[in-house]
Amino acid sequence: MNASINDSHNLAWKLVHVIRGWADNSLLTTYESERRKYAQDLINFDKKFAELFSGKPQTKDHLEGISHGEFLKIFQTFGEFTSGIGIHYSPSAIVNSAHQLHAKHLIVGKRMPPQILIRAADSRPFELQELLPSDSRFKVLVFAGDTSLPSQRAKLNVLASGMNAADGFLKSFSLHGKIHDAFDIIAISSTKNPIMRHTDVPELFRPHWTKVFVDQKEVRGNRGGDAYAAFGIDPAGVVVIVRPDGYVGTVAPFDQVRDTNRYFSKLIKIS
Repeated sequence: MNASINDSHNLAWKLVHVIRGWADNSLLTTYESERRKYAQDLINFDKKFAELFSGKPQTKDHLEGISHGEFLKIFQTFGEFTSGIGIHYSPSAIVNSAHQLHAKHLIVGKRMPPQILIRAADSRPFELQELLPSDSRFKVLVFAGDTSLPSQRAKLNVLASGMNAADGFLKSFSLHGKIHDAFDIIAISSTKNPIMRHTDVPELFRPHWTKVFVDQKEVRGNRGGDAYAAFGIDPAGVVVIVRPDGYVGTVAPFDQVRDTNRYFSKLIKIS
């Protein structure tokens, strides 16, 4: 069940993009390259796992049997694999890890991990996964750095100008220039200033007041506040592209963000 649901999830958004004319037919070949290996590995694992269930347990009269500790260790080790959560897709047209060092723990080719963020406008905590619905759009997560610093805000303005340029990926790969039909942009500040205005980020990164978040703890101090550390995000800022199926497609530092143009040019052809 876990495998088939993820198979469908992987294929659905690719079919949508091809059918709508957003992507080249070659995008569909990544379905087999990403899912076939996992399917075969799962079949092989199931065979071995079935042997454990059918084998005799270890006893004082049957020492060569499987012990409870060994069984538990195997189950815990492969838990993420059997659920599908631990899948790591290999490099391809839609998995590019060239700048992985700028988000060391946010593994390109794996699912975006859960994380609590605080919405800047009303201090409400949100689970990051809730912000990444399967709506066929690529999610552009702008880890904006410390937006309380004038120097960082200046860098963000330069970044926004580049991303919003006619030849930037947002406009080049949006149907008729309608950016938000193809992309959902979310800004995440690392400022520790308890008062953050959502207007501290350029307009491009705040298409709506609900799209700006801050990496701080919630009012009660129980959750949130460690996204940059948990993901290994470069304090200078980084742009993360999350695929419509929730997998990290690529990351790029601010001064290399044009590499995302090449990322999209390999898979999406929109006139």
